[in-house]
Amino acid sequence: MSERSFMEARVRWNVFAPCILLAAILAVYANSFSGAFVRDDLNSIVQNPYLGALWPPSEATRGLPLTAFNTRPLPAFSLRLSYLLSGREPWGYHVVNVLIHALAALTLYGLLRGLLSAPALQGRFEKHAEPLALSVALLWALHPVQTNCVTYITQRIEAFYSLFLLLVLYAFLRSTASKRASLWKGMAVLACVLGMLSKEAMVGAPLLLLAFDRLFVSGSFTQALRRNALLYACMFLTWSLLLSNLGRNDLKEHLRIENEGKSFTAWNWFLSSCDVLIHYLRLAFWPSKMQFRYTWPIAQGLGDVWWQFLCLLALGLSTVWGVWKGHAWSYPGVLFFVVLAPSSSFMPLTQVASDHRMYLPLLAPLCLIVLAGYRALARIRNEAAASRAIRFAGFAVLAWIAVLGTLTLKRNEDYRTHYRLWASALEAEPRNHQALIHAGIHELKRGRRERAAECFRRAVEADPSSSHARYRLGRFLADEGRYEEAVAQFRRVRSGTGHHAGFHVEFGQVLLAIGAVAEAEDHFSRAKELDPGESAAYVCQGLQYGQEGRLEDAEREFRRALDLDPWRYDALVALGSLLGRRGKYQEAQAPLRLAVQLEPEDPEPIRLLMLAQGHLLAREALLHTKHGWELCGKGQPDAGLRELHAALSKAPDFAEARHYLAVVRRKLEEDVAGGGEGAELLQALASAYAVEGKFEEAGGVAKLALALAQAAGERERAAELDARLKAYAGGRAFPDAEPPAP
Repeated sequence: MSERSFMEARVRWNVFAPCILLAAILAVYANSFSGAFVRDDLNSIVQNPYLGALWPPSEATRGLPLTAFNTRPLPAFSLRLSYLLSGREPWGYHVVNVLIHALAALTLYGLLRGLLSAPALQGRFEKHAEPLALSVALLWALHPVQTNCVTYITQRIEAFYSLFLLLVLYAFLRSTASKRASLWKGMAVLACVLGMLSKEAMVGAPLLLLAFDRLFVSGSFTQALRRNALLYACMFLTWSLLLSNLGRNDLKEHLRIENEGKSFTAWNWFLSSCDVLIHYLRLAFWPSKMQFRYTWPIAQGLGDVWWQFLCLLALGLSTVWGVWKGHAWSYPGVLFFVVLAPSSSFMPLTQVASDHRMYLPLLAPLCLIVLAGYRALARIRNEAAASRAIRFAGFAVLAWIAVLGTLTLKRNEDYRTHYRLWASALEAEPRNHQALIHAGIHELKRGRRERAAECFRRAVEADPSSSHARYRLGRFLADEGRYEEAVAQFRRVRSGTGHHAGFHVEFGQVLLAIGAVAEAEDHFSRAKELDPGESAAYVCQGLQYGQEGRLEDAEREFRRALDLDPWRYDALVALGSLLGRRGKYQEAQAPLRLAVQLEPEDPEPIRLLMLAQGHLLAREALLHTKHGWELCGKGQPDAGLRELHAALSKAPDFAEARHYLAVVRRKLEEDVAGGGEGAELLQALASAYAVEGKFEEAGGVAKLALALAQAAGERERAAELDARLKAYAGGRAFPDAEPPAP
C-alpha cells in the first residue's frame, strides 16, 4: 500500500470508527432506557430532595447523606442534569449513563489509536492501529460486565471517574506530539481534578500516568520525572482533594468491617479478593452467571485461596518485572492492579465482589488478548498467509463482539424491574440469600405471604449467619403475631444489623408484645443513642411507659417524637389518647384532629376525638348543672333553669342535670299547688316544663302567667312571657336558645 493510500485509509477510519462505535453502543443499550430505578437508585434519586437545585454550587453538587453520591460532587451534579431531562422518570438518567459510557469508549478509541501509532510501538501495530483500537473499544464498550455501570444508574460514578482517567492518559499522549504541549498537560491535570471529585479510586491516576510515561514516552522513571516535573507535582497535589474527604471519616473503620453482621479483618478481605480477581478475569472471557449482588464467601486463611493467590502473585511479579525492564506489554497489568487496588487489597468495603469495579480494568485482558493475538499472527513469515490469518482473526473478533452485544442486550432486560434483577441473580445462584430476601420482599408487596415466608426461610437456610435474612424473617413472624418465634430470630441478628436504630425499635416492639418490658426499654434506649432523630423509638418507649402507668413519662416521649416529626401519625394518636386518659380533654383534641386529617378513613382517631369531646362536654355540663342548682337554691329558679338547659344542650343524656331539673320542677309544682299563683312562679314552672321538652304543658302555664302579668300591669314580664310562648311553639326552651336539630 502506498503512503498516500495508507493516509487516506487512516482518514476514513478516523471518520467512520467513532460513528460505528457510537451506533453499536446505542443499539446495545437502547433497551436500557426503559429500565427501572433499583436498589440504591431509590435513596439516591427517588427520595433525594435536592435534585432540583442547580445553584448555588454547594447545593448543586450535594449528595444525599448515606448514599453513594455523598462526598462525590460531580456525579451528584450529574443527577441534577438527569433531573432536568426527565424529573424522576428513569429514562433521563439512563440517557446520561449511556452518554458517559459512550464518551469513555470514544476516549479509549482515541487513546489506543494514538498509542498504537506512537514511536514507542513503531513497527508493531501501526499498519492496523485503527481497526485494532476499534476492536478493543467495541469489545470493552459492549461487554455485558459493563451493564452494572451503564444500566444501573447509581454506578455511573464508576464510569464517571473512568472517563476522566482515560482523559488524563489521552491528554498526556497528545501533549507528546503537539506544539501546544502545555495546554494538553493542563487538560490532563484538569481531568485528574475532576476524577478526584468523582470517586476515591482516582487515587491511582498519577501512578498510572507515571507508568504510562515511563513505558511509552520517556523510557525511564527518572527521565519522566525530570521532563514533566511540574505536571507530576500538580497530579500528586490532587491527592489533597481525597485527603480532605478521608479526614472527615474515622480511618479505624477501614481496618475492620462488619458485613451483614459478619465481622472480618483487612487480611480476610485481601485473601477473599484474590478469589474475586480471578473471577473478574474469568468474566472478561466467559461472562456467565453474573449477579447483581454476590454473596461471596469470606476466606479465613491462605489455604482457602492458595492457587488464586499464586496466580495473582505471578501476574503481579511479571508486571513489576515488565515495568522495570520497560516492556510495553506490562502496562495492562499495571492498569488492572492499580485500578483495583483500592477495593481489592486491604481496604474493606461493603461488598467483596461487584461487577462495576471491573469497568475500566476490563480493558487490560481485552487489550492483551487482541494485541498479543495480532502480534502472533503478524509474525507469520509468509505475508499472504499472515494477511489471511489476520483477516480471519478479524472476523472472529467481530463474532465475539456480536456475542457480547447480544449478551448485553439480554442483561439489560434484567434491569427492567427490581424483581427481575434479583430473579436473574437466583437463576445464577439459587442459594443467593440476598436474592432470596429481595424475592421475599417482592412477594410480600404482592400479598403472597406464604411465598414470602418460604423465601425468607430459604435465605436463612442458605446462610444461617446472615443477619439480614434473620432480621427479615423475624419481621415477617412479628407481623404474623408469632412473637416468640420472631424474638428467637432477632436474638440471632448480629451487631452489624443490630447497630441500626430501626432494628432496636422493632425488636423492642416484639419484646413489649411478649411482656419483656425491661429488655424492650433497653432496646428503645439503644435506638435513641444510635439515632437521636429516630422518632419511632420515642413513640415505642412512650407506649411502654403507658403500659406501666408512667403517664407523664409517656407524654414526654410522645411530645419528643412530634418535635422530631410533627406529622407522625402514630405519635399524634398516642398522644391524644394519653391526654384523654389524663383528663386533658381540651389538649387531646388538637393532635387527634390532625391525625383525622392525615388518615380520614381510620376510625380510631375519630373515636378518640369523639370520646375526648364527650368527656369535655360532660365536664362543662356538670359545671352548668351545679351552678343551676345553686341558683335555684338561692331563689332564682328562672336563672337556674337556664343553667340546667345549658347543661342538657352540652350533654342531652347527662343524668345529673335531668335529676336536678326534675327536683326543681316538682318543687315549683308543689308551690303552685300550695296557692302560689304569681306570674313569676308560673313563668319558672313553664320554663321547667320547656327545659324537659314538655312544650305543650309549658305553653299552657305560660298563658296563665301572661294573663296575671297583664292584669298586674307588669309590661316587661308580659313581653317576656309573650316571647317565651312563641319560643315554646317553635320547640325552644328560651327565646335566645338554639332551635332544635332537625
